[in-house]
Amino acid sequence: MGLSEEEWGRTRCLLVDANYRVIAASDGKGVLADRHYLQAEAQRGHYQNAEQALVGYALTPGYETYTGMGWYGVVVQQPSDRFG
Repeated sequence: MGLSEEEWGRTRCLLVDANYRVIAASDGKGVLADRHYLQAEAQRGHYQNAEQALVGYALTPGYETYTGMGWYGVVVQQPSDRFG
């Protein structure tokens, strides 16, 4: 089951490097210009940010003996206003 159009409209998928610089974004905004700092307490998790958006993240894995580059996959979903 995927996201509805309404959910996609308020969701942004990001790839951030080890310095939290946006290196890819589903909406194409802020690439190589913005930083998206995470409240990452583990290699993966989720939290609600100050804007009430739900943020999910996971550290990208390496491969065999390669430890990876410290990049994170991030999904940010703004709250729905249908209940507000």
